[in-house]
Amino acid sequence: MPIIETESLYSLLYPEVVSEIARQDSALVQTAINAAIDEVRLYLSQYDITALLGNATTEPSVESALLKKYCTSVACWNLVGLANPGINYEHIKTNYEKTIVQLKMIQAGTANPTGWPYRDTTGQAAPKGSSVSGTSYPKRNNSF
Repeated sequence: MPIIETESLYSLLYPEVVSEIARQDSALVQTAINAAIDEVRLYLSQYDITALLGNATTEPSVESALLKKYCTSVACWNLVGLANPGINYEHIKTNYEKTIVQLKMIQAGTANPTGWPYRDTTGQAAPKGSSVSGTSYPKRNNSF
């Protein structure tokens, strides 16, 4: 179950605009939604992705209006990229750009959303190998 559905897009686009862009093809809208979720997923590698976004078999266990807003903004941008009949293109573009800036801040660690669980790294094995090597340049005998 994805974090957002087609109805989520109606917060930024009118339903008739979504229908006109998709030309009654629900698979096209679902492709835009899936691409948006995958794009948001790229920025959230330090978080528990399954808990935040869910996957094909499980729903998200964390309810985050902010994350839904991010996914909706990116999905609308993906959909408007196909055609933009009767919409304010600059508004959608600005909304998308703000979303990406905020996702980059989260990725860099300068913004920390409340309630988002981090990825569990306790079960991961340490890198294998025990060799350490070091090199240096040959000694120079300079005199002044």
